[in-house]
Amino acid sequence: MNLDLAWIDSREGDPVHTMGRLAVHADDQPVWPAWGDRKGGLEIYGDDLLSYLTEFWQPLMLRQTYPMNVSIERPGQLRPVVERMWRELPEQQVETQEDVISAFEEAYNFARCFGGQFDLPPLWLFRQGSFFLVETSDRTIRTRFQPTVAALAAVGDSIAARLGQRDGGKWDRLLARWRNRGHADPDAQA
Repeated sequence: MNLDLAWIDSREGDPVHTMGRLAVHADDQPVWPAWGDRKGGLEIYGDDLLSYLTEFWQPLMLRQTYPMNVSIERPGQLRPVVERMWRELPEQQVETQEDVISAFEEAYNFARCFGGQFDLPPLWLFRQGSFFLVETSDRTIRTRFQPTVAALAAVGDSIAARLGQRDGGKWDRLLARWRNRGHADPDAQA
């Protein structure tokens, strides 16, 4: 899997520093935001993507089980299966489980990281042993774990480098968190 991010330097003549066009490919095939669209891509703010990768790095790398005991083949099936189960449960239990499912969706549906952009097609990334399950709205593929991790780290490093050159320290806290993504939260250390 590759995350291709092309930076946009200006918009209508005004300089922009954090905007880029993102497309996700697997085996040289465009898979997101639209399967097979070689000219497309989604305009994003790089800081949104870096914030997402930083916040959810460890769950993306480590978690390999679904948050509820359900029999599903891919993450996009979780909510529909659980919603059917909820018809038989008390409201308080449904509310608790809703929070768990929403947190799962927030972490593993990559499309959720782009604040303010609604109706984006899903892009689920979920680890299964030495692979990632990559699910879009119309297909599911498996990518090898290490190359996918390298692609995620590379796009994060690219964004961090760009942000580090801009805005006189505005991004220092986010950049420190990215550098320490596999370790304890640097803000929590005394």
